[in-house]
Amino acid sequence: MPATELNNDEAELVEDVEEPQVQELDYETLTVAELKDIATEKGIEFDSKIRKAELIEKLG
Repeated sequence: MPATELNNDEAELVEDVEEPQVQELDYETLTVAELKDIATEKGIEFDSKIRKAELIEKLG
């Protein structure tokens, strides 16, 4: 597909697009089950009887 030039209106639209804001999770406010889900999604291994503080440390 050949490159095309943007007209002024299109250029303004492109400039108005903001980067998505990435919010950091406050792990302290999450449940152990939620922390386990996040750890699993990230491929972090843990014992099923892991404590919340240990999970937070692994995720941190």
